[in-house]
Amino acid sequence: MSRVGQHTIREDLYNTTVDSLPDGIEVEPYEGGEVLRKKMLSQSEERGKTTEPRTIAQFYDLFKRVLEEATAEDGTNYEIRFTEEDTPADTELPAFTVKLLSRRPYADSRGRRELKPRFREEISDPDMPGNRMQVFTQRQDNEVKITVWARTNKIANRLADWVEEKFFEYTWAFRWAGFSPPVIFLGRDGDITENERNQLIHGRPMRFHVVTERITTTSEAIIRRVAVKLGINNS
Repeated sequence: MSRVGQHTIREDLYNTTVDSLPDGIEVEPYEGGEVLRKKMLSQSEERGKTTEPRTIAQFYDLFKRVLEEATAEDGTNYEIRFTEEDTPADTELPAFTVKLLSRRPYADSRGRRELKPRFREEISDPDMPGNRMQVFTQRQDNEVKITVWARTNKIANRLADWVEEKFFEYTWAFRWAGFSPPVIFLGRDGDITENERNQLIHGRPMRFHVVTERITTTSEAIIRRVAVKLGINNS
């Protein structure tokens, strides 16, 4: 564990903060920590050699699967239903709706944004042997809203509180899956009530910050072919 003043940081639940702690803060070893760190570093190294991006769709899918595992583990046995509609009109309740609120170029700790793709690597073109392709990456800041919907305020409140608790308990799962920097819980918005087919449904919106990655490739062979067709050159 780490101590900052009177506060204790549980690295086993949210260890992604350890690397960014200020100088002078001591980090005590914790059970399984070295294994966890090696696994994360190993996956980080593998991520540097792959062109598979981390997307919002993957985040939605992972969030759903994390909640499914969490409810099975703690015995609450909630039905985890996700939909990308604004409201769960055709979905049995309780249910979750997911919505992308904003997407912007990624900003680092100094506020500098990645306004254009960065070169990542050069690899052999799998579709055109003998040719090379360049791989570029650009990270993006996404604000996502996940809303819990239920027939009663009591159920909506209970389920929303449970989701918050399980998100912090399973934060490591998102890091292990390649979401880095870590997914951040931004907070809960005000309670909402909607009238769906003459029935009131109650929502509890939660917002999350998710960093995703867009991968683009440039094939030498395609560049040459398209340049000839367009009548342009690089001279």
